[in-house]
Amino acid sequence: MHIRPAASFLSLDESMERAKEVNTIKELKDCINNHFGGVYFDLDTLKCRFYCDDRRIGWHTYLITADFADGTYKQQAIVFADGPVDKLPLCILNGKPVYLPEQKPTTDEV
Repeated sequence: MHIRPAASFLSLDESMERAKEVNTIKELKDCINNHFGGVYFDLDTLKCRFYCDDRRIGWHTYLITADFADGTYKQQAIVFADGPVDKLPLCILNGKPVYLPEQKPTTDEV
């Protein structure tokens, strides 16, 4: 999955230059922590919802949001993604993806 900042002060080109690839939920959270210093967001409140089909970049775009860590703001935009977060494994362990029990893919999805 690719992610890019959800920052209105960046042009689309600037946002795409800052795009990153993440392969697990852990990588997604690490990327957010590294970009924002890990201070601002409660990453246990991450949510993902479909945003739009962006023809400019060919993404089925999803918006990833979270609450501020101090509780002042709820579900603030963090990044856009080119796919839903619920398809990402939690992490990779011994070379194999680890999923939450409720998100374990069927053999058709692997």
